[in-house]
Amino acid sequence: MMSRFNYRSDIPWRTFLAGLDFELLECGLGRKKDSWELHQTFKGDIFFRFYLPVEGSFVLRYLDREIVVEPGSVYLVPPETPFSFASISPSDHYWIHFSSSQLRTLPQLRMALCMKIRNRMAYIRTMNRLMEKTVSAKSFLELEEVRHLSLNLVLPLLEKGLADSGFIPLNEDWLAPVLDYIDGHLGEKIRISTLQKMTGFGRAAFSAEFNRACGLPPLQYIMERRLTLAKHLLWRTRLPLKEIAFRCGFEDQKQFYRFFRRHSPHTPGEYRREQRFN
Repeated sequence: MMSRFNYRSDIPWRTFLAGLDFELLECGLGRKKDSWELHQTFKGDIFFRFYLPVEGSFVLRYLDREIVVEPGSVYLVPPETPFSFASISPSDHYWIHFSSSQLRTLPQLRMALCMKIRNRMAYIRTMNRLMEKTVSAKSFLELEEVRHLSLNLVLPLLEKGLADSGFIPLNEDWLAPVLDYIDGHLGEKIRISTLQKMTGFGRAAFSAEFNRACGLPPLQYIMERRLTLAKHLLWRTRLPLKEIAFRCGFEDQKQFYRFFRRHSPHTPGEYRREQRFN
């Protein structure tokens, strides 16, 4: 007689996880790190950062709070929200950089998450295995193992963060459609009035709520997203600078160059060559 089992789960974000987009960009081990050249001032990233500290410590500085990154916990730093680094003592730490458009839209992930861990050596073994497989993976199965190892490290922290704040379905969040619209129209002129009408807020209320949720006024956020897209295209493509400028909504290559240089210690070409993501 055949037995039949139906998989059922009451986890409120089961469907969300089933379609989770997760792309590992880089991973590694930083040794005796005590400076972050690109994050001396408040900047947003184009990717999530995961940290597993081993020795020493440093500070994540947000506009309204500070988070000490030190051994005994793991940390998840979201993209876009501006922050800076400050060293406390030279730090040895494992790190993962990854992208996920789905996770980016979750309002619970506007600020860094922290979770204490009991078995640091288990995390270190998984991280070492991940770095080994990232270098050697060639087949589909090996690439899937890389993804699996990455998620083993990140998901417990993500689960805790969502459980602590409660699950907010994306279709009930006014911010997600606005952020999606911005990302879909970065190559065009984006009017604040267009964004405001999507929410039902008045203009002043929209700006205030947007600033509260994202930590930036709408116009500044849009420019940060244009810079984010430019960095992504510089890193992941060989597109000429003129084409990148066009795709990111700049009038020409000169305007793009001036804007990029004003917000980065490097020119677009230098940034592309050095791929400075650590």
